Amino acid sequence: MDDLGRSLLDSVEDALIVADTGLTVIGWNGAMETLSGLARRDAIGKSAEEVLGFLGDRDFPSRQGAALAGETRGAVVLPHTVPGDERQVWLRTRCVPWRAADRVAGVLVFLRDVSVWRQGTVFVRAIEAIGQSLRSSLDLNEVLDTIVGKALEVLGAEGALVVAWDGQAPELTVMRVAGRLSHDYVPAMKIPVGGGPISRAMLQARRVATSNILSDPEMWLEPARRAKIEIEGFKAVAVA
Repeated sequence: MDDLGRSLLDSVEDALIVADTGLTVIGWNGAMETLSGLARRDAIGKSAEEVLGFLGDRDFPSRQGAALAGETRGAVVLPHTVPGDERQVWLRTRCVPWRAADRVAGVLVFLRDVSVWRQGTVFVRAIEAIGQSLRSSLDLNEVLDTIVGKALEVLGAEGALVVAWDGQAPELTVMRVAGRLSHDYVPAMKIPVGGGPISRAMLQARRVATSNILSDPEMWLEPARRAKIEIEGFKAVAVA
C-alpha cells in the first residue's frame, strides 16, 4: 500500500484492517497499532485471523468469509485488554466487504472502543433489574442479592455492601456483602459509625467517594478499622 493509502487509513478514527481476497493483511492503521500493540510492519503480510487472534473471537473466520462473499453481518462486542496499561475495554468489531470496480477485492475490519456505551447500557439494565426486583419480590434476600450483584456488574467493583442504620446506634448493620471481602472485614456484620465514607454518606445523606480511603484527609478511621482495610487491600470507595 502506498503513502496515500496509509494516510487515508490513518485518517480513520476506528482501528482498521484491510485484507485482500486471500485474507492477508495489506493495510493496518495507526489506531490499530495502538489498540493491538502490534506495529504495522509486523502485521502486513500476515493472515488477518492470525493478527486478530488477541480478540478471542471464534466466529471471526466465519464473518470474514461472509464479507468475502459480499455479506455484512451484525457487529460483535468483545472485551479486550489494552497492551501497556492493562485497561479492559469493549470493542465493537465489524467485517464488511471491500469493493473495487464492482467486485469484492477483500475485507475491511473495523474495531471501535464502545466501553462508555456499554457501561451506560449495563447501568440502565441494572436499574431496570433492581426496579423489577423491588416491584415483584417480597423476599428481602432476593432484593439485596440483586442490588449487590448489579453494583458489582455496573461499577466493576471488587466488593459491595448494603448497610442499614437507625440514625442512633453506634454501629451500621451490614445486610449483604458480596465480592472480594473477607469475613473479618465485617465481623458480626457490623461496621462502627465513624468518619469513613459509609458513615459520612449515612450522616450527611449524600454520595461520598474517595480514590484512597487510607490517605484521604477527609476520612477518619479507627485504628482497628484502618488495619482491617489495609489487610483487605482496597483503596477506592464509592457510597450512595
